[in-house]
Amino acid sequence: MIDPTAYDGLFCPDEKKFMRQYALEFAARQGYTPELINRYAAESHRKAREATAKGLFREEIAPAGDVKDDDLVPQEALDKELAENPDDMASAYSSSTPADAAAALVLTSGERAREMGIQPIARVIGYARVDSPACDFLGAPVVAANELRDAMKAAGAPPDIGIVEANEAFGIQLPLFDEAFKGMPINVHGGAIALGHPLGAAGARITTTLLYAMRRYGHKRGLAAICYGGGGGYALAVES
Repeated sequence: MIDPTAYDGLFCPDEKKFMRQYALEFAARQGYTPELINRYAAESHRKAREATAKGLFREEIAPAGDVKDDDLVPQEALDKELAENPDDMASAYSSSTPADAAAALVLTSGERAREMGIQPIARVIGYARVDSPACDFLGAPVVAANELRDAMKAAGAPPDIGIVEANEAFGIQLPLFDEAFKGMPINVHGGAIALGHPLGAAGARITTTLLYAMRRYGHKRGLAAICYGGGGGYALAVES
C-alpha cells in the first residue's frame, strides 16, 4: 500500500527521494551529531509539555468533539523511541509527524475590517517565498526570512522582529534556526516535533500560535517561517 499523504507532501517525484533522506544528507553536510539534534528535540518536547500544562494553547484552539488540547505523545513513548534509535537524526523523537488538525486565518483589508467593525489581531507587513533544490529545503525558511528582512529594511519598514515561529519539519533545522535568529525567542511553546505537522495547515497553525504568543509576551512584531517538500520556503512578518 502507498500512503498518499507521504507521497503528496513529503516526496520529490523528480528525484524519487523522501524529505527524510534530504534531511539526513543536510545534517551530514552541516556536521551535526545525533546528540545535538536530540538535545534540540528534547527542548521542543519540554516547551510543548510546559505550555500545555499551563493551558497556554487554549485561547487559540477550538476543540472538536472530544478532542483535548493536551493531546501530546506520552513521554514514555518518546523515551522508548529515543532509547531504540539514539543515533537516528530523523527519528520519530526528533522529527515532526503528520497530525490530524486544521487551522484557519481570516485575511482582509484594513478598510473592510473598519466597515465590519472588526479589530484585527495583527497586520501583515511583509512576505517572501524562495524556491530551492530539494536537497536544500531545510534551509529555505532562513533564506526566505533573510530576504524578507532585507526587503523590509530597504522599504523603510521596521526591521526589528521580536519573536519567531519556525516550523520544525525536522530537528535538524533547529541549530540552523538558532543561528539565524540569534537573540529572538523561537517556538516558545514548542514546535511541530512535539505538536505535530498538519500537512496543508501547518503555515496557518504556526502563524496562529505566533499571533497569540506575540500578544501574551508583548511583542510588537513577529515572523513565521516554513519550508515545503520538494524545495523552498516561506516567511511572513506581522505586527500587532
